[in-house]
Amino acid sequence: MSAYQLDQVRVQYGETEALAIDHLTLPTNQSTALLGENGAGKSTLMNLLAFVETPQQGDIRLLQQPVDGKLPAALRRRIGYVTQQPYLLHGTVE
Repeated sequence: MSAYQLDQVRVQYGETEALAIDHLTLPTNQSTALLGENGAGKSTLMNLLAFVETPQQGDIRLLQQPVDGKLPAALRRRIGYVTQQPYLLHGTVE
C-alpha cells in the first residue's frame, strides 16, 4: 500500500514553477530521502505532503483516499511534520 500518491501536481509562485510532478508514489513503512539543490521544490513538496499547502493543479491521495480541501481529522492525526524553522520555541537545541 502507498502512503502518498501524487498525480499531475503543479505548484507555482507567481511566474515561477516551483514543483512539477507527473507521478510519485511513496510507500508505507519505508524511509524516503528527499535531496536536491536550493530552489528544487523540496520544502514545497514537504508542505504539500503535510497538507500545509495545496497544489494549484493535480491530485494527492493519502492512504488511498483522495484529499480535496480540508483534511479529515482521522487522517490529519496520522501525519507528523517538523518544519525547518521552529514556531513554538526559538533558538537551538543547545
